Amino acid sequence: MEFALAALFELFESLDQCAPGSRAATLQALQACEGLAPGARIVDFGCGPGPATVALAQAGYAVTAVDRHGPFIETVRRRAAAAGVGDRVTAIVGDMRAPDFADGAFDAVWSEGAAYSVGVPAALAAWRRLLAPAGWLVLSELCWREGARSAEAAAFWQREYPDMGDVTQLEARCAAAGYAVRGGFWLPADAWAAYYGPLEAAVPAVRARHPQAEAQAALDDIGREIALWRRFGGEFGYRFVVAQRG
Repeated sequence: MEFALAALFELFESLDQCAPGSRAATLQALQACEGLAPGARIVDFGCGPGPATVALAQAGYAVTAVDRHGPFIETVRRRAAAAGVGDRVTAIVGDMRAPDFADGAFDAVWSEGAAYSVGVPAALAAWRRLLAPAGWLVLSELCWREGARSAEAAAFWQREYPDMGDVTQLEARCAAAGYAVRGGFWLPADAWAAYYGPLEAAVPAVRARHPQAEAQAALDDIGREIALWRRFGGEFGYRFVVAQRG
């Protein structure tokens, strides 16, 4: 596990984003948060290297970026400063499963492609208290689309992410946790390509520096995931959900 983690950290630290997403999608979700005026307080959980953090700060919001991986936090700080929004971004190492913030500390909780890492129900429960009354929740989550599922895609995701559900299940989880779903949309294919392209290009150099069998196996898994998306990407996708604290 040690060798695999070292290879994966090196790989993802080299990327501008660590999950499918785009600035356009972030701003589309932001527009759906009615009444969330510039200057409002947003926490971005699982921020990674900070693409959403910077986009939100550039839109005029005060953003607290949280990730457990220290190098990502350093990247967020550098990117925010380079974008001229360093004064609007507070980037900290922290655990989104047990956030150390006061009740009602934020007007919106944001998390793109990260809630799965702690479990969506656990994340929804932990984050609700952080929201001011009628505060907004925005997250993107891997979901099955409607229609038939190929055996290969079903087997892959059953192994890699057995808790993966469909949109109905995701929205039901939000409702059960005390949120009112106000809208949602699918991440477009070009936002996947913008992630997988650089990821795939970065793998060979990392592979050469990490010859251990467990590191090679972890990198092989990434290749299989990309190949699966190319063949069966119409069967699943990232779904943005925009909801309010009830």
